[in-house]
Amino acid sequence: MQRRNALAFTFVFALGWSLASAAGADRADARPGTAGLGLATSRLGLESGADQAAFDFARLRDLWVRVTLAGAPNPVQMRLRLIDPQGTLIYESSVAYTSDPAITTMVVPGARHSVAVFQAVTHRDGVMLDYALPVSGSAVLSHLSEGTWTLVAEAGGRTFTTPFEVRTGR
Repeated sequence: MQRRNALAFTFVFALGWSLASAAGADRADARPGTAGLGLATSRLGLESGADQAAFDFARLRDLWVRVTLAGAPNPVQMRLRLIDPQGTLIYESSVAYTSDPAITTMVVPGARHSVAVFQAVTHRDGVMLDYALPVSGSAVLSHLSEGTWTLVAEAGGRTFTTPFEVRTGR
């Protein structure tokens, strides 16, 4: 009976989550124990749970991203896309993560070389994938505009989308 209730809850949660993501209205919660996407100005900000919704890109070195997954495969691939207010793809990255500290590289299917593997942070319900998206000195600054930007993260078969406000310090 408990298993049936847990499955029903998971289904309802997943359905609600996908509808909220499709509507783009809800921000994802990235605390341990919940699936989601969180943003901060530093790793310390991620650790403290200070999920931010506005950033001054003219004064920011990196935009810290945390994707929290329950029951993720190991290793897991994460793809990030940063989209400006005009809908232009400004930044894209694909990174492999593992919770096994012995794994530092892996061969990407179809490639002839290995790639570095980032360390996933484990918690009792899954993993947290932290990524420092470069802002200062990157292509992001050459396309700098104020308004609502969107970050899309795909990992573990799930897609997370979160809008956030960008100021330029001008």
